[in-house]
Amino acid sequence: MITGQTLRDAILSGANNIANQRTRVDELNVFPVPDGDTGTNMSMTIGAARAELEAMPDSCTVAEASKTAASAMLRGARGNSGVITSLLFRGFSKALKDKTEASAADLAAALQQKKKRVLAIDMDGQANLTESCGLSIEEEQTVYGAMRGEYPLPVIELENGLAVVPSCLDLSAAESELINEPGRELILKGLIAKLLDSRKFDYILIDCPPSLGLLTLNALTTADFLIIPVQAQFLAMRGMAKITSVIEIVKERLNPNLSIGGIVITQFDKRKTLNKSVAEIINDSFCDKVFKTIVRDNVALAEAPIKGKNVFEYNKNCNGAKDYMALAQEVLKLK
Repeated sequence: MITGQTLRDAILSGANNIANQRTRVDELNVFPVPDGDTGTNMSMTIGAARAELEAMPDSCTVAEASKTAASAMLRGARGNSGVITSLLFRGFSKALKDKTEASAADLAAALQQKKKRVLAIDMDGQANLTESCGLSIEEEQTVYGAMRGEYPLPVIELENGLAVVPSCLDLSAAESELINEPGRELILKGLIAKLLDSRKFDYILIDCPPSLGLLTLNALTTADFLIIPVQAQFLAMRGMAKITSVIEIVKERLNPNLSIGGIVITQFDKRKTLNKSVAEIINDSFCDKVFKTIVRDNVALAEAPIKGKNVFEYNKNCNGAKDYMALAQEVLKLK
């Protein structure tokens, strides 16, 4: 269930991301922006929306959060209504995304259940993995500071035995901040190498952002295997060709050890003809690269992150837990 608090916090996250990145309004591709000082007007608009949303109680409803954001949009600087519209859209998108994507957290938990020493690194500016592990997106030290060279990778040990390097919303700004950094594609690899001088892990999982930017490139340069979760939807398949081409470039120029460990089909409902058709196309296209395990559409997978738990802590007997345990068994066979 998407609550007003979830939507409010998601919209605020979008506001912080835009403010941190100093994104121009016309780059949001929502409404055309007239000539003028769009940066100043944008700051005023975002500031007004943030102030109103932050003042809302946690008990607010979805309708109240939406109304507040819409009101702020209408009162925003002339020509910049696209900012708040974009934030509202991102808020709904993030609220939904948080409910459906916990792949890295649940796979890490499954491997830990197999008595493996697992480190999970959150390289996504949305910090879904961080929150799914019950951590705050405002931890004192995160992967963002480590990427900036402020300190080593900060590893947090959870009560369940899982080790996590948390993310934060500021990580989204790293793409632009590190653009002129020498060897920027190798920053994460260097940080992990230093960590492994004193710590040992059987598996290191890196949760990547849903884009092929610098953060994802750092993960690809570091990894031995790439595990690609694909929703059983037509649009989810469209980026597969791009990913495979990028992998070949990374292998040739930066990381010859990189390979596709497997493609896992998620959110699968056997009752839906479209889901079955997409699964058949993926299997026909990628053959032995597709994991036999299919992660079924399961409400427990959506509810667990809201509670700050992995699926095994939330409901170890649900289909989602069974599917991720089976997936972990396949991952253990990767060589």
